[in-house]
Amino acid sequence: MTWLLGNPTTAYGSGGRFTRPEDSQMWDSMSVDYTFDAPEGERLCSFMCRQIPGTAGNADNMIYGSEGVASIKAINGGTRIVDADGKVIYRERGDIGVAYRQEHKDLIDSIRGGSPIVELQDTADASLAAVMGRVAAYTGQKISWKQITESKLDLFPKGLSLDASLPNDGYAIPGRTQFV
Repeated sequence: MTWLLGNPTTAYGSGGRFTRPEDSQMWDSMSVDYTFDAPEGERLCSFMCRQIPGTAGNADNMIYGSEGVASIKAINGGTRIVDADGKVIYRERGDIGVAYRQEHKDLIDSIRGGSPIVELQDTADASLAAVMGRVAAYTGQKISWKQITESKLDLFPKGLSLDASLPNDGYAIPGRTQFV
């Protein structure tokens, strides 16, 4: 959502490991609430994902505003905007593949036209916002954009090679896992 709202002000997250194998560091469910500063006041954007066998999956993006809610569904679920009274004011049932094809077309056209689309900063900020949400959930703390941009967290594997065996440092436990 950084493409729409800018960088988040704070992130607060939750989740856990319910069905992952013991040697896995991954969580199988997570939700994060991000706050964004806006001229008209604070905005909230919520993300939720559950990947547990035998359960209904969900990876929706929800944006809550003073006049309604926007729901952006993952994969081919479409988009819906509902006003404060519950009336659907916009609905798109489109195929997400169309968006990806358009994205590639725009990039190729920009290169051929001599003015390439360069979104490195936007991409880095969006990735850092995702890390911010994960850190908030893993630590059980509310994390600010300032904290995450000044963090010493290093997620790059040490000694990375094609035949490397990566260490398993265990899984995150909120309240015990520390923010660095």
